[in-house]
This record gives sequence, structure tokens and C-alpha cells, in this order.
Amino acid sequence: MDFGSRIGSGAASRLALHGFGITSLLVLGSGCSLRDFERLGEGGPIVAATTKPSNNRSDTGVVEPPDAGGSASTGATSGLDSGPEPSTSSSPSAPTSSATTTVAPQASSVPSSSAAPSTSSAQPDAGEVPASSSSPSTDPITLVYSKFESGLDGWGPFGNSHLDPQIGGCYAGNGCVISTNRTMAFEGPAYQLLALAHPGKIHEVSGWVKILPGPAVAAADAGADAALEVPEVVPQAMSITLATQCSGESFIYTTVDQAVVGDTWVKLSGNFVADTCELENLYVYFEKPTAGTEFLFDEAKVIAMP
Repeated sequence: MDFGSRIGSGAASRLALHGFGITSLLVLGSGCSLRDFERLGEGGPIVAATTKPSNNRSDTGVVEPPDAGGSASTGATSGLDSGPEPSTSSSPSAPTSSATTTVAPQASSVPSSSAAPSTSSAQPDAGEVPASSSSPSTDPITLVYSKFESGLDGWGPFGNSHLDPQIGGCYAGNGCVISTNRTMAFEGPAYQLLALAHPGKIHEVSGWVKILPGPAVAAADAGADAALEVPEVVPQAMSITLATQCSGESFIYTTVDQAVVGDTWVKLSGNFVADTCELENLYVYFEKPTAGTEFLFDEAKVIAMP
């Protein structure tokens, strides 16, 4: 009977399950008795006292069968060495404190509110217009406003005429002025604007005037006892005139406004632009009734426009 028949098909299957081929069987058989092989066929363990433990056996000489997953149970190794398990030390380790790291900026590194420019002064509140001393004014500027309640208020006679305060019969209030001794038509009240005018700007000038009747005379055919008659006022043209004199030059005369005036109050008003030259004189005056005619003058204004 051959050796395979003696050990039986069950033992052969067990040997194959453990990875023993024919060569392994012969080697194993050299250290085992027939009873060992029979016991192997019956499913029992093999005790080989005369052989060295193999990789498939434990230190006790007992060959442990592998588990269902093909790996040996705890305390034993399988027939094929799977090699050492990867150590946890082989995984990348976290950088130590000596490694260079990028540190995020802390909250204290952000500029404080005291270092940042204030927004309260950069932008005005809603509906508020920021004030600026350098901004040009948008309101007219009154240079002259004469009511003549206490004198001539800076006005004087132009030419050889006279200018005197008048009480009563005025346009507004109790005071006005009267222009007399007019030997020439251009003579009348005048104001020097040299120190007040704004060169290159528009100016408005105005004043109220009223022509007075001439002196009372007796009628030519009246007797010595006849009463004196007051002549009627003949309406005449009157005007506002600007007299400009640049340095070293002659006067230039510009009519600002003109109207017919009688024995009722009439307002003369007009605009002019002050010259930008180096001025020597800049007069505004009221004129034009025929020589010898007297008139009243009241509520005079000169305004510079923005």
C-alpha cells in the first residue's frame, strides 16, 4: 500500500489546506510516524517532537490552522509572512516647535481706531452743508445804503453844485438831501466807490429823485400887489452815471439808468461792472436836469453782486 493510501484522502486534504505539497509531505513524513498522519486525516493535531518548529507552527510545535480571513490567530503566524505592519511612527509627524511656521496676525496688529483717520470730519452729516471760510459768498453785499436821516452819509456834490440835508418832504423818513446851485446839467450828488467796488463784478445802484419847482415869480402883467406864482414843474430826463478813471487815463462816463422825472418820486436803478484796471477814481452820480433846476434825493443804495 502506497503512502498516500496509508494516510488517507482526508489527511492529504488537510496537508493541502496548510500549503504542503508533495515535497513538504516527504519532509514532514521523515519526522512523523504513520499514526501522526492518520491523526491528521482524522482532523487531530500533529506532534512532531523530532523536528524544528516551522513558520507554520508555534513555539509549542503545534501547527495552528489559519482563520477564515487567511491570517494566523493571535500568538501564531501563517505560512506566508505578510511582513511587518506599518508603524504609526511612519506617518508624517506634526511639525515640532523648532519648525518655521506662519503666524496669523493677532488682533492687536490691526491699527487701532485712534490711528485710523476719523470719518466724522471727512463727511458731513446728511443734510448738512460743510462750512468753509474760503468759499465765496452767494449773497449780495451792500456797499452803500444811505437814508440821510442824520447827514449826507458819505455823498457829496459833483462839480460846483451844493448838496445839503433836507428835513421834511422826503421819500422815506424825515431826512433826505437837496441838490442846489447847479450851474451845469451834469452836477448833482455823487459817491466815491474807489475803496468799495469789486473789480470785474456786477454792481447795482439805485436812488429816489424828485424835481422841485423853481422859485416863485410874479406874473409879467401882474400889478405890484399881485401874489407870486409858483411855476409848474416841467418833467425832465434824469440819469445815473458812472465816471471811471484808470491810472493815467481820462474819465470814461457810462449811463447806468435814465428816466423822466417830475414833481413825484421816481426810482432810478441800474447795473454796472467795475473795471479791472488800476483805478484812480470811480464815481457814481445823479444828473441831467437843466442848469438851475433843483431836486431832492433819498434812499440811495449800491450793492455788489456775488
